[in-house]
Amino acid sequence: MIYLWLSSFLVFFTILVIVMLVQYTPLAQRQYIARRIKNYAKGPEFFESKTRTSFSLKQLLEKASSIAPRGLAEKMDIDLIKAGVPLKGQEALMIWLLLLLIPAAIVFILSRDVVNTGLVISLAFALPYFLLRNATSKRLQEFNNQISDALLIMANSMRAGFSFLQALEMVAKEMKNPI
Repeated sequence: MIYLWLSSFLVFFTILVIVMLVQYTPLAQRQYIARRIKNYAKGPEFFESKTRTSFSLKQLLEKASSIAPRGLAEKMDIDLIKAGVPLKGQEALMIWLLLLLIPAAIVFILSRDVVNTGLVISLAFALPYFLLRNATSKRLQEFNNQISDALLIMANSMRAGFSFLQALEMVAKEMKNPI
């Protein structure tokens, strides 16, 4: 029974710390002040016509991502661009952190076994890395498969009298991603 209370307290405390870090970071405060100044500059008609918008997961990730380290987030940005994943590095790191903590807390609550929890943490830590590497290699392989066709389309377009930029536009229009 005490393990249940202890694990519940740890999950609650972890979520509370993440929310507090997101809410009270200097970057979040500066963004809040800048948003308020922009709203006041728009005038009173802005406040009268403003309707309440829904809060999306993307907005939550943007707010939570301010606690991620910059160097790691920049490296993650490069890896995500290479893989063709439409996320920012900070957002991906926050998703990775949530996917690390939530399953580990659930396993610990249900099994009360530290070994199983450690296995889940190690799996949850390694799995996104390998999935990102797999997506990067797939995209690179697709690019290598398409490059000959793209060069052929460019050569034929330029023979037909198109300029280099027009030939590039033709390739972009005719070929699917990643070209």
